[in-house]
Parts: sequence; structure tokens; C-alpha cells
Amino acid sequence: MNNPIQFARKMLDFMRGELDEEESKAMRQTIDANEQLKAIEHDFADKEYISREMSRMQSFDVEAALSRVLESINVQEPTSRVQPCETVATPHLLTSSSPHLLIKVAAAVALLLAVGGAIWFHQYAKVTPPELSQDVLTAITRGEKSGRVMATTQLLDPTSPQLVDSTSPQLLDPSAAPQRSAWVARVMESLEDDSKDEVRQMGITTRSANEYWLSLPDGSLVHLNYNTRVIYPEVFVGQTRDVILEGEAYFMVAKDRRHPFVVHTAAGETRVYGTEFNINTREDTTEVVLVRGSISVTPTNGSEQMLTPGQKCSLFNAQCSLEEVDTAPYVAWNTGTFVFDNVPLQQLMDVLSHWYGFEVSFVSEEAREKHFTGELDRYGSIKPTLEAIANVTGLHLYIENGAIVIEN
Repeated sequence: MNNPIQFARKMLDFMRGELDEEESKAMRQTIDANEQLKAIEHDFADKEYISREMSRMQSFDVEAALSRVLESINVQEPTSRVQPCETVATPHLLTSSSPHLLIKVAAAVALLLAVGGAIWFHQYAKVTPPELSQDVLTAITRGEKSGRVMATTQLLDPTSPQLVDSTSPQLLDPSAAPQRSAWVARVMESLEDDSKDEVRQMGITTRSANEYWLSLPDGSLVHLNYNTRVIYPEVFVGQTRDVILEGEAYFMVAKDRRHPFVVHTAAGETRVYGTEFNINTREDTTEVVLVRGSISVTPTNGSEQMLTPGQKCSLFNAQCSLEEVDTAPYVAWNTGTFVFDNVPLQQLMDVLSHWYGFEVSFVSEEAREKHFTGELDRYGSIKPTLEAIANVTGLHLYIENGAIVIEN
């Protein structure tokens, strides 16, 4: 390709990731073989450089630059000897038959950077809120109508670590409070150190039988399950968007390529740019399930691990154990349904007891060991839910003295 403008456009398409695999590979070889093109690519990938150039463009004369570049491209070849430029590796993309061709390409790329850079940078820097499915919107409406959408709000002072302790005996395990307080305090201190501005931190906490839909300052939506807390700043500042999680939450993150979204847990951190995933820290093993997009998980004192959609990372002892999973059960609770697949009744009732606010009494160990497979309406009343479980398991379930009793 000897047309500098066309090559420049293709190079910019490559930088934006818009070429197919074959074209991208060829362009990669071409750029790697030439220092001028590598320098242009380096500058274009530099966010600070692009930001400075965008500021300078306020007084940029595009028409004059276009005239100069076109004049340079169409000029006749000089008769004097010119030191040849370095030969590129892929002749089908760019040949070096003309000593000035690479200079023309560089000029053309510079022009396209100036003219198209503002549009590209605007798109690159744009924060895009998550698109909510109709199922999610319906779940939000049903949750509000059910009266379960409820949480307490607390303004947290980073200078007083005790304020981040759990105040509810129903939130996770009370015996773990000192350890939990220590790691939360450490995270908050590190975030305070990294921030140039003092930003107030907010704590949102749900209790048993409650949930909450939290809209973050960047437009991200977080669905807090029962007995869960999220700590977040009133305004995101700095290079990352940091939140702290205890419990279980489903994240629908606004896309922002310049500012990764980081979820801090006691077991490690999850870093994303815009995606959907579920994190559950209630058990001894913290689970991170990626529904769509791409994230990385870094265990505390461990190594970063990339996840692809449909993978679950189980964090334990500074290790991330990966496995392929069906994401349906992890998405279902976010859209108003409990999905259980061959789950022991003890585990199922542990979920329902917190959600409906009932104690559970098993009359026999045999009943406790029964398994259940099926879907239950998250916003349905307790009676049809117990009837559905009874139909599947053959057990007798009823409410007596404020407790769910299960017997053969």
C-alpha cells in the first residue's frame, strides 16, 4: 500500500483494535520493523500525551495542516541522493520504493491524529453506564414493591477505624469482626494515601430479608444481597474506582477505559473496566464469577489471574482456583429468581432463612440431607415457596412459632 493516507488510516484502525486477525498481524510486523512508526504508536497509546494534544487542538489550524500534508504527499521526488529509511517487513502493506514514503506516512498519521484524535479520545475517555436488561428492570420494580429494598447508610471517617466495624450481629460472622476491621482499615488507609483529595467514604449495609440497588458516582449499579456492605467514595478520584465489599453483590460496571474499577475483599481484589460479575465473600472461600466482559482477580499476597466469561475464581490461601461454571444461578438472584441445582436442603434453607427472616428447624438429619433442584421466585411469599420445596423433596414444611419446621 503506497498511499500514505490509506496506510495512516489503517494504522489508526489497528491502534483502535478494529482490524481482523490477519490484518492486525501484518500491521504489527510493519510497525515493529520501523522506528518512526513505533514512535507514532507509542505516542498515540500515551493517554497523557493525547490529553495534552487535545488541549493544544483548541488553536490547531486543520485546513492549513491538511494543505501542507497534501503538498508533501504530492511533491515530486528529488533528484538528490537521500539517506534511505529503514525497510519495513511487509511489502503488501507498505513498500519503501520511495525514500520519502515513510516521512509522508508519518505526516499523514500526524494529520489524522490531529483531525480524528479528538473524536477518538472522546470515545476512549467516555464513561458509559451499564445497559440494564428488562429482567433487571423488572427485578428492581418487584423488589421495591416487595418492601425488601432497604439499607442503612453510614458516613465513614478514615481516621476512626472502629467506625468500619460491623454494628449488626447478623452481618457475616461476629467472631471475624476484628480481622475484618483490620483489613478494611488497611484498604481505606491505602486508598486515602493514593488519593490527592480527601473524599468522604459511604457505607451501605443490608440486613437479613433485605436487598439494595446502589448507584455509584460513575453510574455503575451494584445489587447488594442480604447481609452485605459496600463502602465507596462520594466521588471517584485518582486512577482507579475503588469499592470495598463484605457479603455478596452483583456488579454492573460502567465502562471507563481510563479508570479501572476495583473491588476489594478480605481475600483479594477484582479489577475490571466495564462488565458484569458476582462476588460472594460469605463463606471461607470467596467466589468471583464473571458473567460477561473481562476481569482479573488478585488474591491477597498472590498473583493476578485473568478470567473469561463463565469462569469462577475461588479465593483461598492466596490462591485462585479456576473452574468453568453455569452463570445462570449467579445471575438469577440479580433478576428475581433463586436457582438451585442439586443443593442440600441445609444449604438451601440457610439462604431462604436469611431472605425471609425465619429460623429453620430440622426434625431429622435425613431431612437435612435431602437435595433440591429447581427455581424459586425471589419475591414470592414464603408459603408457595415452602410448598414448592415440599413437592420436590417429599418433606413436610410448615411455619410454627415464627420458625420453619421441616420433617419427614
